[in-house]
Amino acid sequence: MKRIALAIALALLVAAPVAAKRHNAVITAGESISVAAIAYGATGTVSYTSADPAPWAEIRCDAGFGLDLDTWLDVFRGNVTFTAGPTTSWFGGPASCLAILWHFDDGSWTELARTTFEVTP
Repeated sequence: MKRIALAIALALLVAAPVAAKRHNAVITAGESISVAAIAYGATGTVSYTSADPAPWAEIRCDAGFGLDLDTWLDVFRGNVTFTAGPTTSWFGGPASCLAILWHFDDGSWTELARTTFEVTP
């Protein structure tokens, strides 16, 4: 059962950006997102630059069990912090993470920028 859940989680992690419907939004160059390395259980902060008036950030972390953290932040409203665990599948330890800056318009998501960061034990 765990193998099936892991396979599904990994498939979602890989397919999500591909499955996101692309939209012909006019986005200017200079989009960026960053998150400094943080410790497990600590609060992380998303920093971003965007011409988009209402970008979203997605934080995905894999601690060895697939998609162990998937959190969305409406950063345009000032929600720029997240907690790096615990979750139902992540009880401690390091993780490799991805931060993605998204544009949403008319039911479609467009990726603006992405970066990786680490969560330390």
